[in-house]
Amino acid sequence: MKRVGELSAYVLAFARFVIGFVFLWSAGSKLRDFAAFERAVADFQLSPAVFSRGVAFFFVSLELSVTCIMGWSIKFLRNGFIIAMFLLVVFSLALSWVLLRGIKTSCHCFGASKKLVSKWDLVRNVCLLGVASLGYFACNLAELALTIPELTLLAFISVAVVAVLTQFQNMSWWFQEM
Repeated sequence: MKRVGELSAYVLAFARFVIGFVFLWSAGSKLRDFAAFERAVADFQLSPAVFSRGVAFFFVSLELSVTCIMGWSIKFLRNGFIIAMFLLVVFSLALSWVLLRGIKTSCHCFGASKKLVSKWDLVRNVCLLGVASLGYFACNLAELALTIPELTLLAFISVAVVAVLTQFQNMSWWFQEM
């Protein structure tokens, strides 16, 4: 069982970094051009346009709370993963709605973009949901305190994973040629 606890410490740190970086990037880019994100919320046609500002503010607030929990809170870490999973499920349902209805709009998941919502946005969210789930379950099993070099390495690996996941749609041509 000791090996499970040691592995869980690495999984937990990796999940914290990935989820924290993703939601920091997402919230930061939305705040940088909040009006564009507000328009994107309206373009998804999930609620009356008059509620777009409130809905946009609600989601950015939750994204920032996930970032804060992942970065600073050990006590509420499990709750942070729950909020992250909730957001990823809601975002995935919204993306599915757009795809099923044939609505031509961009995601604005990581800032203003002209790229239309695609199945690759869903693939990204499913991968992130998997990472958040691993983090959630690792919360109870982690037994090891990691060293600064181990945490630094995991942080760099996490940044690379986040970069790949957030650019999934741009890299989808790799999978289409196979």
